[in-house]
Amino acid sequence: MRAHSMDDRFAFASIDANTVTPDKQFILIGHSMGTSLAGRVALRYGPGRCKGVVAICPPSHVDPKMRSTRKSLAYIPEFVFNIFRAVDRSGGLTSHSVNRMVSPSVPPTHEIRTKQLRINLQVNTGPWMKTAYNFEPLTSREWGELNCPVFLIGSENDVVTPKNDVYDIFGWLNDKAKGGKNVIDPVILHDSGHAALIEKHHVLEGLISDFIIKHVNIKLSLGWQLAYLASKSDKWSLKNEAKWRKTLAVGEKIRGTRLRGMKTLRQNDLEHSPSILEKKYPDIYSIIDISREPPPYDPASFTRISYHKFPTVSKLPPTKKEVADFIEMVDTCMEEIKLRTQSADPPPDATLAVHCHYGFNRTGFFLCSYMVERLGYSINEAVEAFSISRPPGIKHPHFIDELYVRYEL
Repeated sequence: MRAHSMDDRFAFASIDANTVTPDKQFILIGHSMGTSLAGRVALRYGPGRCKGVVAICPPSHVDPKMRSTRKSLAYIPEFVFNIFRAVDRSGGLTSHSVNRMVSPSVPPTHEIRTKQLRINLQVNTGPWMKTAYNFEPLTSREWGELNCPVFLIGSENDVVTPKNDVYDIFGWLNDKAKGGKNVIDPVILHDSGHAALIEKHHVLEGLISDFIIKHVNIKLSLGWQLAYLASKSDKWSLKNEAKWRKTLAVGEKIRGTRLRGMKTLRQNDLEHSPSILEKKYPDIYSIIDISREPPPYDPASFTRISYHKFPTVSKLPPTKKEVADFIEMVDTCMEEIKLRTQSADPPPDATLAVHCHYGFNRTGFFLCSYMVERLGYSINEAVEAFSISRPPGIKHPHFIDELYVRYEL
């Protein structure tokens, strides 16, 4: 039972870290038993190389009963254990093998269960038995010796590594650091089980991104990199103008709302100018321009549509303050439409359009936030509704991740 022991896996991971990135720094992300491997590699290379550890559903100990039971793995033939596994999978999407990993709130036929069952089927019995037999979690001393930022993430409904394990480990880190800079408050994911990587991947991606930005290096964030590249380019270069022309001018009205997303206008464009917009879309009463730069059109040339400027930075998800101010501006616009039409409620077909440059990322983020906070949409419903009205929807993954972090935690 020596093959596939934690020592063997640690050796392989260490060799990989040293050969692939011999002089480079890295961040380690582990899930379940993988968190112990990540921690030991971090201890080996120290803070000079390892700049952070993210531990998702980390085990703080092996239950005494389980420790006693797993000794039998040394004597059970693989074909016998395969029979146990087949029985455990009996029931398919609602089998013990799946229920153990996903949250009880996941519907019986949901794709999350399908993915988890597929993962279970792909696990090779022999290596798993050997790994489980030899597994030892990091000790309290080892956790305390980690001299880099450590971010702990647990799941509310995890029965494999319960959320109390996260609190145990956080206590060990806190005792050792005594409130130092490496102590980061843990996060517990709601309505999530041990399969958090499947169930809450958008939330996890956003949390890990925030951890890297705040505790490692802001230049590693996708938003910072995209903003830097954007600062070096001309939005109206030949290439970007061609991209703008290919982009859908105005999206459909988002279902259940009075909102539309659109791209910016150009003053004398033959297809998408202020005058053409007013002719083609008599339902649009107001426009909120969220681009940072002065618009490439004259807002004063509108004869019917009311123009509002709300400048924001591209490539970076809007802040909570910006979202709150945007929602207040939309509310004000809606009241303005009521006054203009002299009605208690805006006309049924009256809409408000929002645009940045192309009308996907910042526009989608603000509109989805409005739908969640004002109209009671779930974040899934809001993101889907926007993508249907203005395909393909929000393009930047870090924008979507931030929405899930903001509205699911």
